[in-house]
Amino acid sequence: MGEQRRLTLAVTGAGGTRMARYVLSALVRDERVGHVDLLVSEAGRTLIAHEFGGSRTDDPVERLLGERHDKVAAYDPEDLRNMAQVTEAGAVVYPMIPTYYNVPRTVEEMFEEFTARLMGFIGLGQTDYYEWAGETPAHRDRSH
Repeated sequence: MGEQRRLTLAVTGAGGTRMARYVLSALVRDERVGHVDLLVSEAGRTLIAHEFGGSRTDDPVERLLGERHDKVAAYDPEDLRNMAQVTEAGAVVYPMIPTYYNVPRTVEEMFEEFTARLMGFIGLGQTDYYEWAGETPAHRDRSH
């Protein structure tokens, strides 16, 4: 086994607390992780990033943005400034967006898949990670 990693898990709002339990549990069980710092935001401001471009929804989204309609995005200008600031400081904004291509049967299965994707993103790939290859049906075999 190589050198153990020290990681920080930041939880920035009530919506992330349940997901954080799954991620923290996976980090604690992983022998490649030697230490986890846990940060919990007192203010509860969340950082969510989502790209609108490159799809058939471009025209309606641009129209809504141009007309300044309410509820176009799940974040306000302050959230966007915060995301830009932490990104410029070297952090990566990793949105808590569940996958649906694996056809999860429960919220817990969505959390498990997100956790596996996040672990892979930070270099701690998981063996029980479903990666959709564009085939149908998308649901992985969970029988074993």
